Amino acid sequence: MKLIFVIFLLTFFSCQVLSQTNLNWGWGEHNNSLGFEKPSDSIYIKTDTLNIWQIGSPQKDKLFIPFNDYPSLGKLAIVSDTLMPYPINCRSSFQIKLHVSSGCNGYSLSFAQKYDFEQNKDGGIIEVSYDRGLKWYNIINDSIIGENIEYSSNMYSTTDTIQSYFNNPGFTGTQNDIQYVSITFPADDRIVGDTLLIRFLLSSDSTDTGHEGWMLDDFSFGAYLVDGININQINSLNIYPNPAKNEIMINSPNDIKTVEIYSIDGIKVKTLKTKKVVDLSDMNSGIYLLRVDNHKLRKIIVDR
Repeated sequence: MKLIFVIFLLTFFSCQVLSQTNLNWGWGEHNNSLGFEKPSDSIYIKTDTLNIWQIGSPQKDKLFIPFNDYPSLGKLAIVSDTLMPYPINCRSSFQIKLHVSSGCNGYSLSFAQKYDFEQNKDGGIIEVSYDRGLKWYNIINDSIIGENIEYSSNMYSTTDTIQSYFNNPGFTGTQNDIQYVSITFPADDRIVGDTLLIRFLLSSDSTDTGHEGWMLDDFSFGAYLVDGININQINSLNIYPNPAKNEIMINSPNDIKTVEIYSIDGIKVKTLKTKKVVDLSDMNSGIYLLRVDNHKLRKIIVDR
């Protein structure tokens, strides 16, 4: 029964890639996340003609979803084949089209992943296009996003090179555990509208090493407003450490009644009462907004 269900999903997915619906990237918008648990999620994905990508339940030794540890991920992801290793001499990608709202102060991108590549030979690269796919740029190198990244967690660096893709930087080697990747960067008028494409490209050389490839899930696209959220320094509060790993201390001259934590796109994720020590151990790495009583929001970073 499971095999039939997966085949149904893959057939549905392959029929949907001919057209693509854009996701919204902005404050208060709908459809700004992508988790693949609904068959209709495939309308937001477009694959290339050398398609190796499948939406399904990965059944590999390394690339699988540890559902008991990460129930929020569900059972489905997008993966470079749910059963087989990635092929040799491969250069295959899927892309997401984003409608970017104006009037925002900045944007954030996050997703969960595992990968298994031959170190520095094969790997996965994130690229962006601002002209509907005519030109593509590595997201950490381009002049609009890459040179202006304010915060990143678990991103690759310029030293993580991939020989099979012109020594471009990317994810390479093996990531056995679920890892959340996030980046945040300022708004730029050049990406407002339907002009921003993000693609995830797998590249391999001519050596068959039996590595498993790339699994991605739980995409989130958020923005924060210039006026909708005002992030200011507050002299009467001392919040530390920031960035934090497992907890944040709040030093206030007054009694604390309520502490609220929001995701960067304005969704409340935690409410605490009378707390001067805030437990962050159950939160993923990324940027959040913290409000103490009626004070203005403060930006905090969880970085593990």
